[in-house]
Amino acid sequence: MKLLSSVALLALISTLSFSQNYKTVIPDTTTYFIGNTGVIKAINIKTIYQDGVDTVYKNFHTAREDTVTCSGFNSYSPPINKFGASWLGEKVVIKPDGTNIFFNNQHDSIIINTKAAIGESWKLFKMDNENYLEATVSDIINDTILGIADSVKTISIQAKDSLNNLLPFPINSQEIRISKSRGFIRMFNFYNFPSDTNLYQITDTAPFTKRDAFNYEVGDIIQILSYYATHAITITKFIHQDFLSKSISSDSNTIFFSIKETTHSYYSYPSSNDVFDGGHSIVTRNISITDLDSPVFPTLPDETYIKPSSSNPEDLWQVSLQNQSLYCENRRIATDSNFGVIKETDSCWAVPSDDIYTSYTIIEGVGSFYSEYSLGGREYTNLHYYQSGSCSYGTLFTGTQDINPEKRFTIYPHPAAEEVNIELLLPSSQHVSITIYDATGKVIYNISESIQQQVVKISTTNWSSGFYLVRVASNKYYGTKKLLIQK
Repeated sequence: MKLLSSVALLALISTLSFSQNYKTVIPDTTTYFIGNTGVIKAINIKTIYQDGVDTVYKNFHTAREDTVTCSGFNSYSPPINKFGASWLGEKVVIKPDGTNIFFNNQHDSIIINTKAAIGESWKLFKMDNENYLEATVSDIINDTILGIADSVKTISIQAKDSLNNLLPFPINSQEIRISKSRGFIRMFNFYNFPSDTNLYQITDTAPFTKRDAFNYEVGDIIQILSYYATHAITITKFIHQDFLSKSISSDSNTIFFSIKETTHSYYSYPSSNDVFDGGHSIVTRNISITDLDSPVFPTLPDETYIKPSSSNPEDLWQVSLQNQSLYCENRRIATDSNFGVIKETDSCWAVPSDDIYTSYTIIEGVGSFYSEYSLGGREYTNLHYYQSGSCSYGTLFTGTQDINPEKRFTIYPHPAAEEVNIELLLPSSQHVSITIYDATGKVIYNISESIQQQVVKISTTNWSSGFYLVRVASNKYYGTKKLLIQK
């Protein structure tokens, strides 16, 4: 009798587990996803409320260009809404029958039927001319997701017309996957759905901490190119750092380095095109980095936040995060950007005429770099050479190389309207990554491949007027420049 009771109990537990609802979003945790191009995004529900029988979730805010909510401001670039929707869309409506409704940037509905059985279909998304995207549950399997056993439901996509005939569409046969314990396993950027065809897969990416970013070892060599330019003078410095010693505090919360730093300076004057060797200096510096397990930046990828600056009581900032193959291994690259917007209302910010743009980039295991642009000039630092163990990238500066970093790649025409050219002035064909960000930090263009041609042509027909950031990385160079689209 006891045996029968145990079997019955196990059967009951199995039945309850099987009947547990599948979910899209888990509201009490942070979930990370990585896209086809290495872009990392996150879901972290900040607001939950009831709307009748429905439950509504809202992810964190992502600043967006918004000429509707923020109309009427005197700005030569589209104003920015601080409370813009994240990549999850404006909100998620969870209905009692298992229907989950998401909304893209046009407020069109994207419907996930979490309770659908294998073979069951529904209209995922309505398009023009009564065409639609059909979703069908194609599989349900038991799988291990990030180390936890889970049940995963696969939803396949097919475009159809009003007569249910098959239509060609970029995301045909692509799959969304949801689970009982983790929510989405694979998903799209719903804010840009269905035009953004990149898929995002759940990942076990941990918070990007100072311990990850500044994980130097004794014997490492880093050369930083520092560039400062105004209308009157350009100062270029090569800063060579040799890591001599390393120690960690007893509580493992602080790391100490002794660094021999050699700085070689050059001065040039645009009016005469003369370049003067400013000589070099050598110092030994002792540095410490504390709070090693704190994140390098205070927010999640694409989450907007406020911090003061020397010129404004409130500045709008936003972090982007990528995983790229750089310097012998996959490394996370976090960029915290302030796009020089000033506050008009609590929601709406407009770009001032004396545009100032600042960004800070931190590369896992390599360190931090910054860029600042304004009408008065520009200033930035880039990684020039890196060596750690058997890994080395870049060209070691010895005092004889071309010292003008502006010659590494050029952008023209500038400003651009319908098309922009990126001319790569590299000595030979090599693997190059080109990433372009809009004024909110969103990646709008990315390639990472072996490039033969010296000029990469990019259509900007559908891009809004405003400032963009162009980042080029190869095994010899890593640099950023600003791009203005003006229509």
